[in-house]
Amino acid sequence: MSTSLKFNRNGFTSRGIHRNGTHRDDDGYDKRGFNRVGIHRNGTQYNGTGYDCNGYNQEGYNHKGYNIYGFNRDGWNIKGFGRDGFNKNGYNKFGFNRNGMHINGTLYSNDGFDFNGFYPDGINHHGFNSSRIHRNGTIYDDKGYDYDGFNVDGINAKGFGRNGWNRRTRLHKNGSKYDYDGFDYYGRNYKGIHRNGTKYDDEGYDKNGFNSDKIHRNGTIYSRSGLTWYDYNKE
Repeated sequence: MSTSLKFNRNGFTSRGIHRNGTHRDDDGYDKRGFNRVGIHRNGTQYNGTGYDCNGYNQEGYNHKGYNIYGFNRDGWNIKGFGRDGFNKNGYNKFGFNRNGMHINGTLYSNDGFDFNGFYPDGINHHGFNSSRIHRNGTIYDDKGYDYDGFNVDGINAKGFGRNGWNRRTRLHKNGSKYDYDGFDYYGRNYKGIHRNGTKYDDEGYDKNGFNSDKIHRNGTIYSRSGLTWYDYNKE
């Protein structure tokens, strides 16, 4: 490594590069002190300030006080909206209350659409009517997306599928690695438990890809990182 780089007492630069040229020290820990399987060098899942490798404490909140869904302990997101999409004054992000009345005192926003997003002519902003037919006479708009915003392959313009997951980034449409039920792309919660209630997925593999015989899903005893079941399950 270049001698001009500045390293902290643990041997890392401000960008997390260790003096050995990798993102982990010789013991396998990154700048934050976590190894590849999320265990801190103190031997627990949490660092000295009580946060795990994903930045959440044991109650499931990050240092700003928000959970994986973006809500604080009182149920509000950073923009002041609750889980139902309405703020403390009872209006959603478009200015409508739960009865469909806009904050301007009419049934239409200042841009001319109602609570359900339709203009007086019965067409919404995307050109669809309430029967989900586009003004071009088909169920798809001119770019190939339907009423819900998905193409024939079930993917929307942002790359998310109908189930809310981006197959490329493995992120949910809510902006986190967990869906609204607390499970990741592979169906596991932050503790590694599958939505089926066990530590194994429906194919019989744990969160690291190993089955009960300690064989990885690739057919060998090694993961893609070259680690064995025993490496991931050190006491």
